[in-house]
Amino acid sequence: WSTLDASFLFIQNLLRAADDPIGWGKDLKYSLKAFSDPSVLGKFIIDHDEKAYLIGKPSIAEMAKNGLHLAGAESAGLDIARPQGALGAIGKIPGIKHANQMFSEAGDFARIGLTDTLFDRVNNPSWQNFMLSTERGSGYKNLDQITAAANRATGYSNTAFGGDIGQAALFAPRFFMAQLELIAKAAKGGSLESQIARQQLFRLIALGTGITVAANEARGVETDFNPTSGNFLRIRNVRGADISVFGPWDSLVKAIVASAPTAVEGGDIVLKKPDPSYLLRTKASPIVSIGWDLVTGKTFTGEDVYTPEHALRAVLPFSEREIGEEPLSATAASLVGLKATPLSRAERVDNTLENAGITKDDPDYLIKRREYLAEHPDVVPGAKSEQGKKAEKITTQTK
Repeated sequence: WSTLDASFLFIQNLLRAADDPIGWGKDLKYSLKAFSDPSVLGKFIIDHDEKAYLIGKPSIAEMAKNGLHLAGAESAGLDIARPQGALGAIGKIPGIKHANQMFSEAGDFARIGLTDTLFDRVNNPSWQNFMLSTERGSGYKNLDQITAAANRATGYSNTAFGGDIGQAALFAPRFFMAQLELIAKAAKGGSLESQIARQQLFRLIALGTGITVAANEARGVETDFNPTSGNFLRIRNVRGADISVFGPWDSLVKAIVASAPTAVEGGDIVLKKPDPSYLLRTKASPIVSIGWDLVTGKTFTGEDVYTPEHALRAVLPFSEREIGEEPLSATAASLVGLKATPLSRAERVDNTLENAGITKDDPDYLIKRREYLAEHPDVVPGAKSEQGKKAEKITTQTK
C-alpha cells in the first residue's frame, strides 16, 4: 500500500514539475495545507474561479465539464476503489487519513494548475507559431484536449490497463495506462495533445538528464548513458544509493529493456528469451504480487518470502518497506517518489577500497585488493538472496 509519504511529488506530479517547476511549487504549498485541512480544495476553487472570471480563463467547473478529473479529499486515489471494512477503518486512522487526503488533493491541484499553464501556453501567439495550422486557436476551443493532456500527465486515464482484470491484477493500472497513452500520443500524430505530450517528455528528459549530469559532475563522477546498464542516468552513490530523478518513467524503461528479446553476448548477437514476468511483477497489484511471491517462494529479486521479517515488511507502505535494509538516502528518496537503488556489493567494496587509497589504476591493484580484503573480511557485505547466500557458503567452505 502507499501512504504516509509524499511520493506524489515525483510520481504523479513529475511531469508537472518538469513542465512548470514554479507552478509545481505552488501546487505543493496547497497540497501540504491539505494534510490538516480538508477544506483547502474548496477554498482554492472559490479563489481560483474569482480570478479566472476577471482575466477570461476557464473556471474549474468548466474544466471538469470538459473532462478534467477531480478526485477530492475523500477519494482513495486514482486506481483504488475506496476500501471497506477493516481496510476502511485503517484509512480513518489519524495520520493515514490525513496522508491519503493530501495525496488525493495533490493530484487535483496539479491537474488544475497544469490546465491553467497549458491554457495560457495555447493562447500565447509565440507558442502558436509552432502548432500545426489545424490546431491553432484559443484555449477555450481546445479545452477538452488541454484537460485530457493534464489528466494523462498526472497519471489519470479514463480506462485502466487491462480493464477489470488489470484493475484487480496490476498496481496503479490507470497510472500505467496514462503512461502508455502519453508515449503513444508523443510518438504519433499532430493533434494538440500529441504536441503537448512530446513537449512534456522532452522537458522531462532534458531537465532530468541535466540534473543527473550536473549532480555527478559536481562530485567528479561519470554519468552512465548505457540504457542496458543498471546505472543508466543515475545520480551515483548518494550516501550509498544510486538515485534516478525519472521516478516511475525510469521503472517503465527498465521493464521494457528487461523484456527485450535480443542481447549481445561475447560479441555475437543472440536471441534472448524475453521475460515479460519482470514487467508484470513490477506492475502487479500488492495482493497479486504477494500471491505470486508465495507461490514461487521468492520475491522477483530472489529473496525468501517465508520469513517473519518478510511478512512484517509486506504490510508496510511501499516507501518504508526497506527501512534498515537500505541506506537512509534511498528511503528518503522513495518517500518523495524518486527511484533509488542501493549500491551493489561489488560497488560498495570498490568504494571502500578507493577510500583506503587502493584504486583500479594502480598496477598492483589486484594484489593490494586481495591483501586488504584478507585483512578486513568484514568489508564484503553479506548476500541477501537465497542463491547468493548459497554461493557465499560454498565460497567460504572452499577457503
